[in-house]
Amino acid sequence: MITFSFVKKSNLWVSYSFSFSFIFILFLISLYYFQYGDDFVFLLGIEKYGVFGNLWFKFMHWDGRHLSIAGLVQSLYFKFFSPTLSLWIGIFSFYLSFLLVIFSFDFELDIKSKFIIFVLFLIGFLPFYKDVVLWQTGVVYSIFLLQTCFSLYIYLKKDFHPLLLFFVILILSVNSQNLNFAFGFFVFFNGVWKYKKSPIDKEIVCIFSIILSVLIVSLAPGNSQRMIFIGFFSDEDLSFFTQIYNIVFKSLTYSKYSFLLGFLSVLLVSKKKPSILNFLLFVLMGFSSIIPFFLIPQVFSVRVIFVVSFFWFFAGLELASVIKENFNLNNNIFYFLMNISLLSGNVILLNQFVDYKKLSDKIILRDKYLKSKSNSGIVMYPYINLPPGLFITRSPSYEDLWRNEFLEYYKIKDFVQY
Repeated sequence: MITFSFVKKSNLWVSYSFSFSFIFILFLISLYYFQYGDDFVFLLGIEKYGVFGNLWFKFMHWDGRHLSIAGLVQSLYFKFFSPTLSLWIGIFSFYLSFLLVIFSFDFELDIKSKFIIFVLFLIGFLPFYKDVVLWQTGVVYSIFLLQTCFSLYIYLKKDFHPLLLFFVILILSVNSQNLNFAFGFFVFFNGVWKYKKSPIDKEIVCIFSIILSVLIVSLAPGNSQRMIFIGFFSDEDLSFFTQIYNIVFKSLTYSKYSFLLGFLSVLLVSKKKPSILNFLLFVLMGFSSIIPFFLIPQVFSVRVIFVVSFFWFFAGLELASVIKENFNLNNNIFYFLMNISLLSGNVILLNQFVDYKKLSDKIILRDKYLKSKSNSGIVMYPYINLPPGLFITRSPSYEDLWRNEFLEYYKIKDFVQY
């Protein structure tokens, strides 16, 4: 394993300090989180139907993914936890997912290196913060990812009885179809690679579990209603092939940062057997996760690219490990670029914190005012501008499709901004 004797100690402590400050700023932002958009949909759903009733209602009227472990956790944190704690459930889920891949593919890191590389991993996720990190509703995506990484770990590292394996993978695979495509393609190609060398019973069981779970999610009654709703957003002016091109182009654009940061992390990692095959499998897992959107491009959004970004981070790490085994790398250049990346992440996040706090202070005042006007008629309040580039996925001004939920939550007849 690479130890501190192989690098300049001062460089590593600079990296560690930048990593700690990044997590601290992220914590400060989470303290000022305010609920908006889809958050009110879930709060009202749980208030009306209860935790379990809301899961069934969503399954029947919106999306099959809600009848899952992640869906249950989402309902529980909306019911019992503060928004800040909910966000940290998501970040912790990313950390566990990160560790499961590290263990599954035999990357060797000491504690400090794990922390630094995880922060680099989080910096690579900056384009998705508004959808999967700093959004209470979006935390569920990190839990979906954790389910898939746990499936991957069980497949690679555990020997279960085939029947037990079938049901465990089935339960864990009831999540996003794009994650199932990523895991399914990995299992399939890994089975093809080892065919005739060893039995592929485990691969057959896993693939059948994945197929059944995809059917459960895809055939949920609520999906048809969701498709009608989403149909309003489809761009009929674009051809099918243009939409496919946009999906691939955006995936490459948003995921390149994670790949590069994974590559830069290599000096902190030791691996006994770096493999070009694993590199290709990571690339394949990321790319295969966008294949479902080729079939239904109108349901594609930037937030789903985080799966590509996740696996391509490890693709970069694996590729760099292969190169490091065969060539001498300039440690100073790598550490310089890694620290520049950590510093840049801090600057971006600190700028977010300043704007986030200003907006949060205004939202908190509005929240108190609206609650004081509960059961009133028409309520007037000054328009709140959204700072450009802020990590928020919906407007807090409620001139959108979540206006009715906003009014119902605050128990007011109408909301006029001036």
